[in-house]
Amino acid sequence: MIRMNNVKNIAVLIDADNTSPEIIDPLLAEISKYGLICTKKIYGNWASPRLSKWKEKIMLNALIPIQQFASTKSKNSTDIALVIDSMDLFYTEKFDIFCIVSSDSDFAPLATRIRQNGTQVYGFGKRSTPNTFQRSCNQFNYIEKMMLPKLISKANREDINEILLEATNATKDLTGWVNLTKMGEYLKKNKSDFSIQQYGYKKLSLLIKDTNLFEMKKENSTIFIRAI
Repeated sequence: MIRMNNVKNIAVLIDADNTSPEIIDPLLAEISKYGLICTKKIYGNWASPRLSKWKEKIMLNALIPIQQFASTKSKNSTDIALVIDSMDLFYTEKFDIFCIVSSDSDFAPLATRIRQNGTQVYGFGKRSTPNTFQRSCNQFNYIEKMMLPKLISKANREDINEILLEATNATKDLTGWVNLTKMGEYLKKNKSDFSIQQYGYKKLSLLIKDTNLFEMKKENSTIFIRAI
């Protein structure tokens, strides 16, 4: 592999089972800041309708799709294919950085092994990614921070309202009031795909205020909300 001056060569390996196609453009833009992307592979069962939205993104971004049929109901077949390919690249090519895009803790041993020989591993995944994988990487980047804010369409607004009302019902006390901190913890645990940042908000309280579905009060430094 030809090395351009001191530019670092990068291998990008994407777990399609655990990654949204919406993130691919800002993701590759972010990775490009670290060096030259030499290979971009994405793994999944492309016969599955669940991954159909990836087709256009794969073509536009020159990704190399690796087909892995699911032999069982588990997603381990995709994980294993990615691991095997990673080690092949590790031993046969010279890459300075491996970028593993997934929110799956199963890749922690892979990251640890690659790092043993001094090669850097950058992880990219959701905030909910288990710490075992995050800490196995030289650095871990949250994809929520890369997502461009969505314009809140009527359909998106309805989805947001449904999620917030569900969280309210799950965390409210006998009077109907909800501690906003507890509500945030519920969303993080049970709705890991939901991120206020993707809708252009920095605080959950600001998003809730704009729905006009809740009344709010503040006691000391704690915010409480209740459905109207």
